[in-house]
Amino acid sequence: TALGLIPGASLPGASVAEMLYAVLDRAPIPEQQAALRALGLVQSDHARDVLLGLFARLEGGSWRPELQLDLLEAAEAHGADTLGVLVAGYYASRASAEPRVAFADALLGGDAEEGRRVMFRHEAAQCMRCHAIDGQGGDIGPELTRIASTLQREQLLEALVAPNNRIAPGYGLVALTLSDSRVVRGTVREESDETVRLIDADGTVHEVATVQIQQRETGASAMPPMGLMLSRRELRDVVSYLSTLR
Repeated sequence: TALGLIPGASLPGASVAEMLYAVLDRAPIPEQQAALRALGLVQSDHARDVLLGLFARLEGGSWRPELQLDLLEAAEAHGADTLGVLVAGYYASRASAEPRVAFADALLGGDAEEGRRVMFRHEAAQCMRCHAIDGQGGDIGPELTRIASTLQREQLLEALVAPNNRIAPGYGLVALTLSDSRVVRGTVREESDETVRLIDADGTVHEVATVQIQQRETGASAMPPMGLMLSRRELRDVVSYLSTLR
């Protein structure tokens, strides 16, 4: 975009920073996000001072939530020591808070199309190995085709970064100790008075007669915290995508 070309233009650093600053608070959100990305690439004292002023608005609670992550990334990309300290302090002060606070910058402002790409193609997260959307994917985890009709954005974010806080019925890990001392682990897919059907992490289905079960232990969600596998930008995009599934 044109905004992305501004940092490389043959203009004084102060002029470039002022041009980008003029976009903020006036243009549509995607353009403001692009302006912040570009501002982080402008290596000038004026750009640093602009970012410091914007950071003060963030800490004061007057900064738009859709732009939180973009400002934090721009401040980090600029490389000034003062900005680096502020970004580190911002995250450290929220690290032990509840998910909607600790990951507040991943709640709004995402790109739904990018989020769909992450869901279907991210090699580490492998979301579709366990979840299905419109008939595509696995059935180890909950079906997501209409998940936004059930969960709000804050709940979707929490389910991603702290899956043990919100386990869908029938999807927590279960360990069954059998009468022959074998232990079968997986998630419950079907259950009756006579049998329990589990599916393990490899997709293998185990059907166990209830009379064989000596002990049953219910554990945590089989889903790993996505905050360990996805960047905050990817998380924000996924939340945006999931919020469209109604």
